Amino acid sequence: MVIVMEKKESGRGKPKMYQELARKYFWEKLTGDEDFYIKIIEYMGVMPEQYVVDYRESYNRATNRLVREFSNSFCKEDGSIDWEKLLEFRGELLNIIENGRRKIGVIFENFRKVDVVICTIHM
Repeated sequence: MVIVMEKKESGRGKPKMYQELARKYFWEKLTGDEDFYIKIIEYMGVMPEQYVVDYRESYNRATNRLVREFSNSFCKEDGSIDWEKLLEFRGELLNIIENGRRKIGVIFENFRKVDVVICTIHM
């Protein structure tokens, strides 16, 4: 088994040690079964076929829904794109994102001594 130990900066001036596992070694460490990666590969070769039809139907419904939403929001009656409306929306979206970044910056500035800060932005 190959295990790589590396020193990384933690951002607090202290080295951070961690274990890096990949491929077969990751799955063996996770499950305790050294052949688990082979089982996953075999399973992936068989199982997707059973779900292709469901996946395609779901994908097509999502595509249709997104096209309909885009058309209703950003297309003219003749079906052409209303670029002015789309660019206006883009500008509004960029303002929301920039305001969110400012809020996150303030949150991290206020809590910079805390090890873990979880932030959620609702738009």
